[in-house]
Amino acid sequence: MEKLSDASEVRRVSAKSVMFTAARDFSVVSTYRKEASGRVLIATRSVEYVPERKGYVRATILISGYVVTPHPTNPNMCEMSVIAHMDLGGNLPAMVVRYLGLSAPIKLVEKIHEVTLRA
Repeated sequence: MEKLSDASEVRRVSAKSVMFTAARDFSVVSTYRKEASGRVLIATRSVEYVPERKGYVRATILISGYVVTPHPTNPNMCEMSVIAHMDLGGNLPAMVVRYLGLSAPIKLVEKIHEVTLRA
């Protein structure tokens, strides 16, 4: 990871292999902004910066974003919107792409929930 500013960083993101596919990695830049309302905006896209890693297929995030908005009455809750458009690279069967398209966002939210409970 390399900090570009207080609000931006370049990093490698890796994903384990799923079923019979190869592991994937991404080279991305992310920018964060917290608004006065408490809403957090995160935007991410791929950049050619981090060298490719042996044993991984390089995937590309064309655009990805998160909007995390505090709940108006419960400080322990929030609303999160996620959008992602990516090319997973390599050859993936349609069955795997459908599986990832349905399961990956749910797993991401579950992981974020786990992390926030530990914080």
